[in-house]
Amino acid sequence: MPIDLTHRSAAEEIMDDLALDQPVLYQTLRELDFINETLGGNAISINAFNRQTKKERDITVMDMGTGSGKLLRKMSIHSRQAGIKFRGIGIDANPYVANYAREHTSPSYSIQYADHDVLDEACYQEEIDIIHACLFTHHFSDEQLIWLFKKWKETAKKAVIINDLYRNTIAYYSIKWLTQFFSKSSMVKYDAPLSVARGFKRKELEEILTKAGIEDYQLKWKWAFRWLLVF
Repeated sequence: MPIDLTHRSAAEEIMDDLALDQPVLYQTLRELDFINETLGGNAISINAFNRQTKKERDITVMDMGTGSGKLLRKMSIHSRQAGIKFRGIGIDANPYVANYAREHTSPSYSIQYADHDVLDEACYQEEIDIIHACLFTHHFSDEQLIWLFKKWKETAKKAVIINDLYRNTIAYYSIKWLTQFFSKSSMVKYDAPLSVARGFKRKELEEILTKAGIEDYQLKWKWAFRWLLVF
């Protein structure tokens, strides 16, 4: 039976269980890194980050739902190459995920990790230049996103960069088939297509932005089936 993608799915992903521990969690993080790098999703974030920091010499980035921390590490490398002093803060509500990122990040990257709830005001005590979120915002309801967008806009001195999924039938079945054939993680096989079902149509993001009081933004469709939102 074909899936109905008319509206965003409210079903929870396995990844939303904050009690998840290794080894299935760590296998999933490794596979997600591979998928995002191979399909070009990581490049969307890095290119947007490079554009926002072109004239900077000192930058602090807070990465929401940081996962393995790979994108923060890539931002740190790109910053060093551009002569920019970099400081990264990776946020993930799952302490096991934050610990995985910590274990895979050497001190030379100038990144710290914390297991905070992004819906908690206590998460926003740092001085932040850029807030970044990749494949993270689809985990929240529209009402939660209105609050988050407002808070992120207030917190980030320079920009908010959001890289997330375009809800589309081709995207849904493509990732479903790819993960069924090539993934070893049961979590990836279940969560990947559900993530697309929880993704966004352009009008939905525009409505959330309007309700959050954000008028000045850029929203662009990117390959493969991604939105890049900057405000």
